[in-house]
Amino acid sequence: MPFTIPKTQTPIPDPGNHLAIAIQVIDLGTQESATPGFKAARKIRIVWELPHEKYKFSEEKGEEPFTVAKEYTLSMNEKSNFRKDLESWRGKKFSEEECSVFDETKIIGKPCFVSVIHVEKPTKTYANVNAVTAIPKGTTVPPQHNASIVYNTADGRNTTYLSLSEFWQKKIALSPEFQANTSPAMTPEDDESGDNSLLDEEVPF
Repeated sequence: MPFTIPKTQTPIPDPGNHLAIAIQVIDLGTQESATPGFKAARKIRIVWELPHEKYKFSEEKGEEPFTVAKEYTLSMNEKSNFRKDLESWRGKKFSEEECSVFDETKIIGKPCFVSVIHVEKPTKTYANVNAVTAIPKGTTVPPQHNASIVYNTADGRNTTYLSLSEFWQKKIALSPEFQANTSPAMTPEDDESGDNSLLDEEVPF
């Protein structure tokens, strides 16, 4: 039976595997865990656009790609979800030396496949990224539609921060890293498995 999106919510992409391009890497700073017993951790948010999945969100702009996102603990520990997804994406495991110097902004503009699942909540259905994998060699990837965005909490309240939605501005503003790089008087309320045989040149990042 086809999945029906409630009419009261913003359209979301269909579940399944989709070609995707990374367009945003947002440092959220250290965030408290909503799960009892878990410590605060440094978080990062990755956003992808889906070039083959489009919707007319407005008459002015016409059809645009859907976007999906996933929040990670910023850790290159071998058991971390961030490292596991990156290794699945690049098709090659990281060496410990690579982990120590890895720059997460290198994924910007890089294609992959994302597995999207629908998660139903009482008032809304979400399109969540369940897995990230490498694209087959020779896959045609359309040009990126949306502008790339990279934000680091060390940059404080800059123009990139101000371009983010109010929700993400407030979330970032709660982090000690952001607060250390802004006015001391500022408060949130003030801010309205891999194949190691691949050649290095074939690895996307």
